[in-house]
Amino acid sequence: MEVDNEARKVLLDNGIRSQFLDLFASAGFLTREKLTATPPMTISFQTHVPLNICNDAADILAKAIAPEVKIVEEEDIGVLFHDDILDNLIKIPKNGIIEFTGPAGCGKSNIIYHLLINQIISDPERRVVLISTEGHVPTQRLHKIAEMRGLDPEEVLSMILIKEATEVVEFNQIINVTLPQLFSTCVPPPSIVAIDSIAALFRSEFDMNAAKQRAQMLFDMSTILKWISASYNCLIFTTNQVTANMGPFTTQEWVPSLGLAWSNCVNMRVRVTKSSMKRDIQEEVPTAYGRNSESKTVTLRTMYVEISPRAQDVKATFYISDSGVHGA
Repeated sequence: MEVDNEARKVLLDNGIRSQFLDLFASAGFLTREKLTATPPMTISFQTHVPLNICNDAADILAKAIAPEVKIVEEEDIGVLFHDDILDNLIKIPKNGIIEFTGPAGCGKSNIIYHLLINQIISDPERRVVLISTEGHVPTQRLHKIAEMRGLDPEEVLSMILIKEATEVVEFNQIINVTLPQLFSTCVPPPSIVAIDSIAALFRSEFDMNAAKQRAQMLFDMSTILKWISASYNCLIFTTNQVTANMGPFTTQEWVPSLGLAWSNCVNMRVRVTKSSMKRDIQEEVPTAYGRNSESKTVTLRTMYVEISPRAQDVKATFYISDSGVHGA
């Protein structure tokens, strides 16, 4: 029978009677993780402890184990696409977890790279963090976007702190240890943390029998990420893979990976898709003698805001070129 003695002491000190704690313990609920992550109604049903006591116990522990929130002076991060069409339609909030989800090749990573470089341009004093779980970061793509903007690529790349994780344990260490240490020591703190992608390692290392363990780990990670976002005025970007939609009552071919456990953690979700439609464009290319205009054919794609605290059910058409992401 697993018992968290520290949790027991905190609850006793805050007026939860020992007879209720014994009932929690006998049912295996007397740990910080289970009392805060399990619905109080479920705990009450299985332990016969009154529902209001279960609610109080969860609230007491949540406040006791939550990291201290650092109050920082609020500033308008203003992460923009620097594109009139996209900035008018896709309203990115100041903080929280923003997810871009879609099939492979739809342009999720390009959107993240575009926004990272735009943020470095807008706020050159603050660095950004890029965490990759899908192999080495294609720095040549970041280099190309910066070059097409007329920036010094090496200077831009020096402002991007790159971390790579090849397994869940390593990824968990980065989120729970490395990031909090980084934000507590960096002055000024980074303005964006981008994770590309949140699903890759969890899909490969967890099977259906470990769904509960995966859900708990995702919940814990999102708690840390939201604390960082709120405490340091920082945006969290993630990309997410997709899985086939087996539901009988929907026309959507795919749904975001990681299920409801992760969906409940995001503050904004943008579905990204790639169409078969093409468009001819003119793009300025830097040369030794200035900038020349080149004709190119690009594929049209869409961003659809599925979850948002501001403008929901908004659709924007865009394309990707050497210089980044542009509205169409």
